Amino acid sequence: MRGGAVETRERILDAVVAITAERGLDQVSIREVASMAGVSIGTVQYYCRTKDDMLLLAMNHVNDRLVRRIDALEPAHNAVDRLCDVLRQWLPLDAERATDARVWLAFAARAVVNPRLGEVEAATTLQLRADIAGLLERGKASGDVAPTVDSELQALTVLAVLDGLTIQLLHEPPSLTREQALAALDALVNRSLI
Repeated sequence: MRGGAVETRERILDAVVAITAERGLDQVSIREVASMAGVSIGTVQYYCRTKDDMLLLAMNHVNDRLVRRIDALEPAHNAVDRLCDVLRQWLPLDAERATDARVWLAFAARAVVNPRLGEVEAATTLQLRADIAGLLERGKASGDVAPTVDSELQALTVLAVLDGLTIQLLHEPPSLTREQALAALDALVNRSLI
């Protein structure tokens, strides 16, 4: 894509994300997205023929933002620290991560009844679980993680706890503080891996 086309597509996807985070998926429409992105309805339809296409692209957009945040992390001293750093990128601890978490939660709920979104949700979850298990396996090889840890089971458990902490942090008012969420995540990782 040419530079202007990339910027236009990004504005459209950012608009879908903003509307979803502020008002929910039901409020996302081609007209609303066009208005927020400052483009014509035809321009939105050029990139997304249907609302489902728009939602699918936006879901991938949020996933890509998470990957970019993880890729930008400084190297950690060991596998356990790296895992904690990666998991913190998922928690809604600042404005961008809170927006992404709200959108992820809206998409996750919609993915239960939308097969196309369900495929993306399943692939994302399986990839994240595989990445965590791979990190744990590298930690076992380096001695940072106990050799008895079942990496697959631990990855599944960590993701389940992460999902719960994310939802609790998104409630208004939150049912736990940022510090409590971080402490719970760190305790789970450190208690079960070392």
